[in-house]
Amino acid sequence: MGKPTVALRRTPMRHVISGLSSSWRAEKRASNVTGGGNMAPSLATCVAWMWTVATMTAVRGFSTFPYEVPNGRRVNCTEEMEGCSVGEPCLGLGHNTCAGGSLPLNPFGADFADALYSWTEELCQMDSDNDGLTNGEELGDPCCEWTTMSMDMLDDEFIPSHPGYAFSVPPKNVTCDNGQE
Repeated sequence: MGKPTVALRRTPMRHVISGLSSSWRAEKRASNVTGGGNMAPSLATCVAWMWTVATMTAVRGFSTFPYEVPNGRRVNCTEEMEGCSVGEPCLGLGHNTCAGGSLPLNPFGADFADALYSWTEELCQMDSDNDGLTNGEELGDPCCEWTTMSMDMLDDEFIPSHPGYAFSVPPKNVTCDNGQE
């Protein structure tokens, strides 16, 4: 028998923030009724707000980071990669396993974090896994022109490779100078 699965329900962030605002307003009303005047939010409310802000980036990472790099949802797993089957998309592009969620990050994940989770010209020109190809060449943006708003500039026939693993290289080398070889 397999492991039982547990379905987790994600609460939209607007509901969390709305709930925190409501609790602070309720504290303020209670304070006014008891004659306390304008009271600041309680320590518990402040801690809840800080926790919400601190975890927003982590939650964001699971769903949007693949869209922050060119072809981020098209890097397929190979037999050397863990956390997925051959031919499936590698969902944890910056992690040591394609399932994601693992620490420490792979070299590309560390460079992506250093670039504040954005596809920058510097990140594009780096060779995070030291395989002789830039991250841009591996992900199909050799000229470092891609932005999140320019999805249509990517070549649908290009097969990207994983910029965090040196053993993963694209079947056709793409450079800015000569297009596909």
